[in-house]
Amino acid sequence: MSPLFDVWVRGESDEARSARLTRARTLCCRCPVAAACRAAAGEHDASGIWGGELYGDAGRPKWEVA
Repeated sequence: MSPLFDVWVRGESDEARSARLTRARTLCCRCPVAAACRAAAGEHDASGIWGGELYGDAGRPKWEVA
């Protein structure tokens, strides 16, 4: 999977993360299978952008929690 759609990318600033996830959502909104993608995300332990929605964003990633 492309890092564009990941919840977190190591070393990424909050501003860069926000911009990246906005780009991912924009791409998903144009996709003809976005609804099916969202449905699949709901059936699995999904993380990242699926069908234009963010899944698995439960705070900061483990590598940043000390």
